[in-house]
Amino acid sequence: ISPQPLVFDDVVKINTFIPKIMSKGIDYSKWDHIDEDDSSDDEQQKLSTQTVATSASKCSMPPTSLQSSEPNLMLPQNVEVSKQTKEGSEKGRYRFEYGGRLIYEWEQNLDEVNMYVDAPPNISASAINCKISVAHLTLGIKGATNNFLDEPTFSKVEVDSSSWYMSDNVIHIVLAKAHRGLTWESALLGHDGKGIVDPVTKQNIQKDMMLERFQEEHPGFDFRDANFNGSIPDPRTFMGGVGYR
Repeated sequence: ISPQPLVFDDVVKINTFIPKIMSKGIDYSKWDHIDEDDSSDDEQQKLSTQTVATSASKCSMPPTSLQSSEPNLMLPQNVEVSKQTKEGSEKGRYRFEYGGRLIYEWEQNLDEVNMYVDAPPNISASAINCKISVAHLTLGIKGATNNFLDEPTFSKVEVDSSSWYMSDNVIHIVLAKAHRGLTWESALLGHDGKGIVDPVTKQNIQKDMMLERFQEEHPGFDFRDANFNGSIPDPRTFMGGVGYR
């Protein structure tokens, strides 16, 4: 029987009730390799080092066929684009699930990507460890051996303009886009690309951002019910590019 993927509650339970000498547990960042034994750790680490290199000034990803307006934006090889991206609890949100479990919901606009993660019960915000860097997100419990999320972001982030908070037991993470108007095809780049939205969903996201841009550039008009004929233009590059405020 294959082990179930680790969920946020499991992180708390593992590190609360199991002695440190026994609490190596499952590395949640290895969602797609949790059935591998420890002998594969070194090989997996080498692969991760080769495919994802993150620093405060540089984001480098492995080769891909993704076409994007942002130079050097790349996705993992052999990405399996989901055939039907699941909608979230509110309009414009999308679900990322693994093993049938909700991991987080996310949405975006011209300026931000917003993530929503259900926190474990009876956990206060002061116990949460959330680290946002220029191209990586880490989320877990302070003092825990493993993190709940430990993945590169889809694109670069303005760290100083990003933030997080917890309300009604939901952790809300705000990732400010370094490239305004860029369409993020997922919030995070881990999971072997399983979080990448399908082409129809991508078009819907671009439509919403184009209407947001039109409304911003022409405040005297109402674009809420506007439609496009043919393919949706890129909200970042259309007509000379999106403006910066």
